[in-house]
Amino acid sequence: MSELLKGEVTGLSSEGQGLLRQGPLVVFIPFTAPGDQINYRISAQKKNFARGQLVDILQASPARVSPLCRYFGQCGGCQLQHIYYSEQLKYKQQIVLDALKRIGKMPNSQVEAVIPAALNWAYRRHVTLKIRPEEGCLKIGYIEVDHQTVLPVESCPIFISDHDAAIKELQSFLKVFLLDLTSEGRATLFKTPADQFILNLQLEKKLKLNLEIPQIFLQNHSRWAGILLSMGDKKEVWGQTRTHITLNQLKWICSPEVFTQNHPEQSAKIYHQITELLKGSTKSILDLYCGIGISSLLLAQQGHGVTGMESNPLSITLAKESARLNGLSATFMTGEVEHLLPQLSRAKYDAVLINPPRIGISPLALNRILKLRPREMVYISCMPSTLARDLALICSQGYQIQLIQPYDMFPQTYHVETLVHLVLK
Repeated sequence: MSELLKGEVTGLSSEGQGLLRQGPLVVFIPFTAPGDQINYRISAQKKNFARGQLVDILQASPARVSPLCRYFGQCGGCQLQHIYYSEQLKYKQQIVLDALKRIGKMPNSQVEAVIPAALNWAYRRHVTLKIRPEEGCLKIGYIEVDHQTVLPVESCPIFISDHDAAIKELQSFLKVFLLDLTSEGRATLFKTPADQFILNLQLEKKLKLNLEIPQIFLQNHSRWAGILLSMGDKKEVWGQTRTHITLNQLKWICSPEVFTQNHPEQSAKIYHQITELLKGSTKSILDLYCGIGISSLLLAQQGHGVTGMESNPLSITLAKESARLNGLSATFMTGEVEHLLPQLSRAKYDAVLINPPRIGISPLALNRILKLRPREMVYISCMPSTLARDLALICSQGYQIQLIQPYDMFPQTYHVETLVHLVLK
């Protein structure tokens, strides 16, 4: 066992771990708060940093609060439940600022205060549980902080309210339905606007199953609307597996198979910000990584000409259905952004809206976006590091940042969403 050490936590890392200095080393210690005076042990050491384990707290930080979840510290889902929410917001603002300074080399960036979530508990509309057969039984739960072990759970305080019974019903159902499971799987629960649940069940390998069991389950459990099963290229559907999103008098058709934002109340604030930034005279707008077309149709509702691009074919199918449902006109294209953009090389766009995955924009896609020379861009990012990297290149090509506005989409975690508005000088 390594030596027992004392220290004071002075900050948080970009992944929500406490930071302190031990001689020349920066030590990362999970589940600590700035201002904590602690005993700890070094668990792993590299050349310039080390990882530590909290032994006990000698004096608690003023920022520390009792976690609400009984699994906190073991489950890998949340990192910040032990820190007051107001302090979480300050930390997330600093994370964005640090990324812009360190990665983007933009030390003078002005980052607005993080817009807080009205709901910082019971806000998630969907959660994913890992399914793993172990020692003759089925383990169903979240992945632990070791990134390997499955932690069975009966509740989750950041999942939408009235979910505990649904999780227990799901676990009972899966233990019967997947009795002979030999490989891993995932079970994603979606809460619909009608306060029912949809299950999206994904298995790694094909399995011989009793396909009557899901139908019986739905008949006996009124809180469940439908079940979608995917096993490789095989799909089965029971009940109703499509739902909808309503915003600003528009309705979008959505499915558990495609990406949708997990915090509807907070994402509505972002969509409002987008439409406010791009309102005014009619514009030609390119909406990249458009998903099911929420921002595309909100902009089309304002009278703009919108072209949306998305790699997921089902997302584009749903976007087109939603456009017809709402009586709106928008163009949607299926494919990777970098491969579709050359088809529009002669087109003129007043604005480009960019909402990429965590990895950010590929160098090829970003190069082709910049060749379009739109008058303005709105970039929405869920990863400060890749945002900073991409902004550095965009700003080097004649664009100037007008606004950097973070939003707290995932309270109790280190994740932060950031909207950036840029204009061509």
